[in-house]
Amino acid sequence: MASAVPKAERLLKICVNHYKAPTYSDADFEKFMTTSHIQAAAGIIARHGIVRYAQYLTPLEARNIFAPDITAMPPGWMLSPYDAQTQYYVRSADDLRGLLMDPEWHEKVGKVETEYTNVGDVMIMVGWETVYIEEGEVVNVP
Repeated sequence: MASAVPKAERLLKICVNHYKAPTYSDADFEKFMTTSHIQAAAGIIARHGIVRYAQYLTPLEARNIFAPDITAMPPGWMLSPYDAQTQYYVRSADDLRGLLMDPEWHEKVGKVETEYTNVGDVMIMVGWETVYIEEGEVVNVP
């Protein structure tokens, strides 16, 4: 008898889209996100039960790779203009709420974010992610 494959835990994915501050180049912003920002943030994020955290950086150089293809897309399609997306996978929205209410988060992360990002223009997406192709193989298709 074959054993049942355990069902993957359904995590809430919260994506926070950011613009870099206009005074910084893409290279400066990437360096900030991948060094001082993550060094300040990682321990605090983990302490709040965040299951997974990722950064998705979208410098102009990367966006330009696909920009010519947009003209062949239906009217209204466009590349996202954001410079970064931080992705939080949580069991409960309260996990992220706890992080955002943590005074240490504001002291160590929030203060530097205000210098490098446009904190007045942020877009948040909340939902569930389902993977259907993993390592080139079809998965999770009923």
